[in-house]
Amino acid sequence: YSVQVALSACDGAVCTFPEDPDYDAVAALSLVPVVTAHAIAGVTWAPGPVRFGASVSTPFSIAGTASIGVRPPGAAAFDGALVRSRGAGCADVSDDDVRSEPGHPCRSTQADLSFDLPWILRVGAQLDAIRDLKLEVAAVWETWSVQQQVSVRPRDVWITDALGFLDYQIGAFNVPRAMHDTVSVRLGGEYAFDDDFQVRLGGYYENGAFDDAHLSALTLDSDKVVIAAGFSARLTGGLWLDVLAGYGHLFARSVRDSVVPQTNPIRPALPDAMPGRQPGDPVYVGNGDYTFSAPFVGAGVRWNADHASPPPADDPEEAPAATAAPSAESPDDAVGTWDPVPAEGR
Repeated sequence: YSVQVALSACDGAVCTFPEDPDYDAVAALSLVPVVTAHAIAGVTWAPGPVRFGASVSTPFSIAGTASIGVRPPGAAAFDGALVRSRGAGCADVSDDDVRSEPGHPCRSTQADLSFDLPWILRVGAQLDAIRDLKLEVAAVWETWSVQQQVSVRPRDVWITDALGFLDYQIGAFNVPRAMHDTVSVRLGGEYAFDDDFQVRLGGYYENGAFDDAHLSALTLDSDKVVIAAGFSARLTGGLWLDVLAGYGHLFARSVRDSVVPQTNPIRPALPDAMPGRQPGDPVYVGNGDYTFSAPFVGAGVRWNADHASPPPADDPEEAPAATAAPSAESPDDAVGTWDPVPAEGR
């Protein structure tokens, strides 16, 4: 798991304009590997030409110690600033020693990261409409409301030597999410021209996971319509090539009541003299006009391990001569046997 988060280093003293982009630092968090556990269970029922299915995926949390790389702000005050750890084993190491070695262990910075992922419930039905044509309808419910925030707790990470003498600790912060559950309705179809080539077409509608007040550039999401088409072609035996292309249209949003605060882990209070603001007042950064589009393409190769080649067709020139049919009076006394259903048809 990896993500980048913009952090404001505006301390209210050297910087008095919180929206100044020159005082934005960028924190890149990477949690590798991600080890967690969850379960997926499903069931299908095929009473006839219509088949039904359902599955459920349990929720889980991602939590662990991530590496955090912080790019200092571009403002002149941070020219020559150093990002370093002052945790165990580094507290007594001087900035000069850390600066002199690009690979110094005290340059390695970490943060504790945690957030929750949802339950996912899927239900669907498939209709064998006509020979070689399958139609499907499905609905998916995802409980994204479990994710209200992403918690980040840096471990003694500092930006040192700003203006040559100022040190700032990067404190703990939460990225607000306030997500909502999503429901999508999906429709698709597949047509098999033969055993070696199939085409597919489908689409879905899904509501967005954020209301206007909590929408931000960190996660662009809105009500959406997605369509896609593709094909599968057998390369040989059980080896298949899959290709798809599609387009996602996310409905535009105009946000004027954002409550998404600027993430500022620099803790000094704002000066009382700042007009219209009180010390510690948040700066909201989500207002704006959002437009979205998402064309996409994909390709893959898959192998069906249980593929079985069809038996070779019988050679009529090598077929044995037909034997006499038994008489109706004494079938057991007939010379040879006769079966009205060929072996390959049983």
